[in-house]
Amino acid sequence: MGQRTGWRALAPAPEMIAFNLAITKEEIYRAARDASFALDLRPAARAVLQQLCGFFREVIAGRALVWPSNEVLGERTGLSERSIRYALRDLIQAKLIASKDSANGKRFAIRSSSGQIIDAFGFDLAPLVQRLEDFKLLIERKRAQKAADKRLREEVTIARRTVLEALESDPRRLDFAISRFRDAEAVTPKRGLVPADVRDLWMTLKEDVLRAFYETGNAGNPCRLIETNNDGNQHSCNKGFEEKPGADVSVSDLLTAAPDANAFLIEPVTNRSEAIAAAAKLRGVIGANASVWTEGVAAIGPWRTAVAVFLVVQAAEDDQRSGAGRIRNPGGYLRAYIRMIAEGRIKLPLEVERLRTRKRASP
Repeated sequence: MGQRTGWRALAPAPEMIAFNLAITKEEIYRAARDASFALDLRPAARAVLQQLCGFFREVIAGRALVWPSNEVLGERTGLSERSIRYALRDLIQAKLIASKDSANGKRFAIRSSSGQIIDAFGFDLAPLVQRLEDFKLLIERKRAQKAADKRLREEVTIARRTVLEALESDPRRLDFAISRFRDAEAVTPKRGLVPADVRDLWMTLKEDVLRAFYETGNAGNPCRLIETNNDGNQHSCNKGFEEKPGADVSVSDLLTAAPDANAFLIEPVTNRSEAIAAAAKLRGVIGANASVWTEGVAAIGPWRTAVAVFLVVQAAEDDQRSGAGRIRNPGGYLRAYIRMIAEGRIKLPLEVERLRTRKRASP
């Protein structure tokens, strides 16, 4: 005798196509897991789908049929009768399962005279397995989008930290940025996706603040003071400020800008070769993986990677000392920092000059 369900399909069932492929329970479970993640199934629908997969034993009449009652599903999941109905409706509408109803709405197996199950009324899990490749593609896209969203937030975090430290060091000199900082703070979500226009707002503010720091360090000029200029008018005075690998950042400037990072070194650093060797070991201080260093060297060269390591170690120490808690993952912070340098979003000479100015202004 069949089990009473008290429920009929609330939506047209997808076309059920018989197939002769062998399906294992492991494949059914894997398809259910991928579908749950790819389609963001509600917890109730996810729980019911997992239980349906647990009832699968073998392919019957070319279909992956299961026939548990709502009562049994409720006992297994702890959900109410109403929640079970809604979950099954969602799974059918998402075309993850197909409903095969009997005339009276009951779910049961049909057996031969010898007692062998030859057919059943219930749910077919075949659509779940048939869409496995689609789920994989959706998951790849979601992961790529998640990585892009994470990177966007990291860029905003770095820009915000840079602007805030600059304002704290000398707010009177950067009074033009105070209101802009507050406006940017107001539109930046604490969690979730950061809109691209908000990211652009922070990056523009960061560049303006760093430019103000640099010009102050050079007597208000937009470029370094040069005793003599033998170039013609067609040459910009900014040519000495082009950020070529290793240009404009000296070892002495770096050590002045990052004194806390320098304190971690066992041997004193006097030249770039020694600084690079020290930075390769120093990245372990902040828990950065060796792949971060390898990626940095390939993208921006060993010297600029070394400078990035020193600056991030200093930033992490400053953050810990202040108790702000802005840099929760220094290793990931360093990776994002290096990528932004490679894309030209962070100018190391400006960063070093900003930190040197801040250290000189500190009591």
